[in-house]
Amino acid sequence: MAAEAILLDPEFEGLLREAAAQPGSCLLKVPRPKTLKGLFERDEPISEHAAELSNLERHLVQVYRCEIAWLLRQACLIKLMEGARSRLWVCRYKTVEQEYERLSIPELRERVANVGQEGPQSPDSTIDLLEMCATDPLEESPTVAELASLSCRLEPTDDARIFAAMYMAQNGAPRASMRLLMEILRRPTTERLELSARSNLGSAYGIIGDLPSAHRCYSWVCAKDQACVGQWMSRLYFGIQLGLDQDVLESARTLDRSLRHGHPAVEEFVRAHICLRGESRWQPTRESYHTLKRVASHFGLVAGRIADVFA
Repeated sequence: MAAEAILLDPEFEGLLREAAAQPGSCLLKVPRPKTLKGLFERDEPISEHAAELSNLERHLVQVYRCEIAWLLRQACLIKLMEGARSRLWVCRYKTVEQEYERLSIPELRERVANVGQEGPQSPDSTIDLLEMCATDPLEESPTVAELASLSCRLEPTDDARIFAAMYMAQNGAPRASMRLLMEILRRPTTERLELSARSNLGSAYGIIGDLPSAHRCYSWVCAKDQACVGQWMSRLYFGIQLGLDQDVLESARTLDRSLRHGHPAVEEFVRAHICLRGESRWQPTRESYHTLKRVASHFGLVAGRIADVFA
């Protein structure tokens, strides 16, 4: 989920504003009725030669395509990482010491603040959406799925598709999320994106109650990336739910060795699962009770703290 180090030029921001002010703008629109369709397809990005583009829009596509798409993905990340609800599902920590890189909310506001003077606007223009995110980034609208879809219209990326899949899983469409993630995994991609897709596939499996598949996804990621954090905690959680004593002990040893007691990632994980349990989004299994009775005495402070979600 790493953010690319791209700076937006003030001239570019002014051009965005001018293009958005054109009543017939077709480039800077969120395709709301078919928001998710393009995420499942691997269409080519909009061409600079598309007949429906104005001269200004054509210039934006030629020169600033990647910058616009990147800023939209940054808005997705902020919503996913900082939103009150989405934080229940997303671990902000890539490793013990490092959070996933992204713009902060003040940085997003700073990037959008230099946009030119107000003009007649289309309510669905890209710059309007970005300004809405900058003014109140944690509002539900525009949604992550909408922002990701528009980003893919400009620059189709698996990053944007994964962000949309995360949103879908959290908002009542876990099976659609799984289809999108499986489509990403069926095609050649980078190791970073494969790890991210499999992690989020594990989350979606957990939401629909397929605990063995969720555990397999997280175990796969942990085997590939020993330094991950959220995946080890989820592997421990699903291992306890499934009654996998030896796997639980391996996960517990790893977490107790790598994390300090009270680490924010652990506390956020525990708070989230206690909250979701209170909403009846999950319940301890019979196996979890017996597993903890057998192995909890071998837990250190970190694994013991995670086991608190079962209390």
